[in-house]
Amino acid sequence: MNQKSKKTSQTKIKPTIKIDIINLLIITIASFLTRFWRLSEPPSVVFDEYHFGKFTNWYLLGEYFFDIHPPSTKLVLAAITRLTDYKPTNFYDHIGFPYENHKYMVLRFQQAFIGSLIPPVLYLIIRQTTSSTTPALIAALMGLFDNTLLVESRLILTDGFLFFFISITILFTITFRKYPLFSGKWFFFLIVAGFALSLSITTKLTSLGGFAAAGVLQILYYISRYFTSRPKNGEFWNISFRTPNTLSETNTLLLDLLTTGLSLLGIPIVVFFVSWIFHFFVLPYHGMGDPYMEPNFLPCVASPNDVFQPHPLLCTPLLSRILNLNKIMHNANMGILAPHAYGSGWKDWPLHTGTIANYWAEFVDDTSKYVFCLGNPIVWWLAFAGVCFGFLLILLVVLHYLWLFFRGKITETNNENENENQNQNQNQNQNQNENQKNNQNQNQNQNQKNNENENENQNQNQNQNQNQNENQKNNQNQNQNQNQKNNENENENQKNNENQNQKNNQNQNENQNQNQNQNQNQNKNKKNNENQNQNQNQKNNENQNKNKNQNQNKKIKRLKKSNTKITKMQKIKNFFHSFFKKSYNEFIILLYFFAGYTASLLPFILVPRVTFIYHYIPSLIFAILLTSKMFDILFKLIPNNFFKMFILSILIGSIFFGWWFFIPFVYNIPFKSDYFPKFMWLDSWNP
Repeated sequence: MNQKSKKTSQTKIKPTIKIDIINLLIITIASFLTRFWRLSEPPSVVFDEYHFGKFTNWYLLGEYFFDIHPPSTKLVLAAITRLTDYKPTNFYDHIGFPYENHKYMVLRFQQAFIGSLIPPVLYLIIRQTTSSTTPALIAALMGLFDNTLLVESRLILTDGFLFFFISITILFTITFRKYPLFSGKWFFFLIVAGFALSLSITTKLTSLGGFAAAGVLQILYYISRYFTSRPKNGEFWNISFRTPNTLSETNTLLLDLLTTGLSLLGIPIVVFFVSWIFHFFVLPYHGMGDPYMEPNFLPCVASPNDVFQPHPLLCTPLLSRILNLNKIMHNANMGILAPHAYGSGWKDWPLHTGTIANYWAEFVDDTSKYVFCLGNPIVWWLAFAGVCFGFLLILLVVLHYLWLFFRGKITETNNENENENQNQNQNQNQNQNENQKNNQNQNQNQNQKNNENENENQNQNQNQNQNQNENQKNNQNQNQNQNQKNNENENENQKNNENQNQKNNQNQNENQNQNQNQNQNQNKNKKNNENQNQNQNQKNNENQNKNKNQNQNKKIKRLKKSNTKITKMQKIKNFFHSFFKKSYNEFIILLYFFAGYTASLLPFILVPRVTFIYHYIPSLIFAILLTSKMFDILFKLIPNNFFKMFILSILIGSIFFGWWFFIPFVYNIPFKSDYFPKFMWLDSWNP
């Protein structure tokens, strides 16, 4: 049996692996095509390429500069660029400044390549949380055809790297918990998750929301593993809180906390400081960042022509230099208070109602060319629906636990009703048992009567046989006497004897016929008794069936009555129980995604500085994951496969249409200026 089950499980796994491979190949190819098509357009400086192009040049020249973001991804861009024939000439004078050659493509290529990996990673994230490929495909398509992700992944920026690092952080923080504790794969994916988290934080501090969400996920895991208990069936609703009940479990908890803490907190701290050390090491010369340097740190940089140059890592304490520089960065970041024509607030982002960011524009005669940071409205609106759905799920589950905690008398009334139902069922069972006993007693009485009749018939037969034997003896005696007396008249006696024998034979035949008739009567009586017993058994069975039907009807009526009395909270419980049953981890994943969305959005609610639409993209990634989980849950509740395919086809078609309609703003495709108002679905979009 075990071998058969293994074979069936292998046959089930292989087709899903093939489907995953095919889906990943299609998504990856489509992702590279959408990111690399017309990558050279426009052949001039677009928006923040003005800043990040200069940062790369200054790294290659070794000139100290200042930026409000950590240095790790800028260092990666500069290191890869150094391997090419790129020359750090000053061709980033202003936005719209034309590039003299195609050397800028080295920097755009890196962004497009790493950005092309985001949709496949989104697919893998959802596949780690569900057995269905459909929601994973939805997440990948939403990431594939969102225009803001496309634009940010095609320009000389660090955002493509940022979104990729956030995505793989989500992937590996979920993945390592799927393996046995302290196993080789568990350690490997935990360390990878720590480095991915480090790279996202040291690219931009806007990814700290993902760091907070990873912490929330670990806390939820600890609560689930060490501080709650569930029955063997793992039902979501039947949990109770506890504490680690053995010394070994307590030691396991402490070791788990230590290893995950070192990986998800220690590694990011180390990488953060190491990236700054490299930053100072490769920038030994004076540059535009000197005004942002404190006076006691100015001796750490020199001029290229100086003969004796102090080593930038040894002139001052590195720790104090790093900490002071980050304070200056934070103050400079929060000091960007001036309003911007393309700025938008956090309230405008979820429904995409704010002003879009105009990255680049060109007008020739009656044609226009733009590069906009404009999202796919279908993707953004679906993502907002997923956020609302996730929020409602979490809220209702929390309300349910509060109801369990404060229900009090509700449980007593429910128990009383259950006891009444149990007593009624017991009474019905007792009545059924009594009826069965009565039927059995009737059958026994009838069988006794039949046996008595059979005994009487047997006694009558025995008496008749005795009479026959006595007659035979009397006849023999008479014959002997006659033979003695009538020796002389033998012939006459013989004749008389023959006559008498004939008569006796006739009498015997008559007696035999009588016996046969009596036996036949006995058989008839037996058959009649059997028929009567069968009829009575049928009647008893019919009565039992009637009683069962009556009991079932009563139960159905009671269920109907109880269903009408079910409260709204119980209906919600039954609804969620259908897809949360035996899946406590499902709720943890939803909380993780929602925590990531909220933590990524919260800083922009609190900060006073001007913000732009692209600041919402880290939250959008978590919103896309929530949306895919929403469809995963809804598709489980829809039994009709045709209806599922109908919904999926409309969904994919709508997402594709949203991308196709706005592609002129992604790929710098010219169009007639008169058509511009048709692209502005909302008046608030118009920059």
